[in-house]
Amino acid sequence: MGSGFWEKIIESNRKQAMENKLFLTSRKVTLFNLIGSSGAGKTEIIRRTHEVLQGRFCIQVLQGSAAAQLDIERLQAVGIPSCAARTERQGGYLKAGEVGAALRRLPLSPGSLVFIENPGELFSPVNFDLGEHCRILIHSISEGDLTPLKFPRAYAGVDLVLLNKVDLLPFSGFSRERFTAHLRQVNPDAEELALSCRTGVGLKHWRDWLLRFCGESPFEESG
Repeated sequence: MGSGFWEKIIESNRKQAMENKLFLTSRKVTLFNLIGSSGAGKTEIIRRTHEVLQGRFCIQVLQGSAAAQLDIERLQAVGIPSCAARTERQGGYLKAGEVGAALRRLPLSPGSLVFIENPGELFSPVNFDLGEHCRILIHSISEGDLTPLKFPRAYAGVDLVLLNKVDLLPFSGFSRERFTAHLRQVNPDAEELALSCRTGVGLKHWRDWLLRFCGESPFEESG
């Protein structure tokens, strides 16, 4: 396929992404694109985020894989509305049109935070906008510290990297210093937070980061 074909695809996706942004803005909803390989911990991070926010925001989820029914059920069981952005086992990366259609199937309320679980998207084009306000990459300790150099386009296109499963550090050869240095080579501006859903380490910093991003104070106001 020629370059003209892909240019049309990208332009069509760009227009749909803009429509998604307008739709979200009209409803005062913030959309986060969570990119990460299978097993990186996206679903568990969302579940724990729901816990630590303690009702300050309504969290809802779009699953980027049609094979994620178990994850949908896990999230719905703790009160997090969730639906699949794909109804068939399609290949390729998630597109803005699929996200836009799925957003309309969620019970969005003003002030909601919507997370896209974007599985195995390290190969996706970084300029393939879905209409998100923020792109976050989940990196598990088990993936090693060279991954930013192996998939530089994925890491270059994100606003934040969540270094997950840091409780595994004593049992791995992972070097936080090497990982950060490699990340800085491809993305000097990305923020980086380390956490463990199992032990709870770093979840408060992640909670505070989210609140600040949404223009909220990390501290509860006393009435």
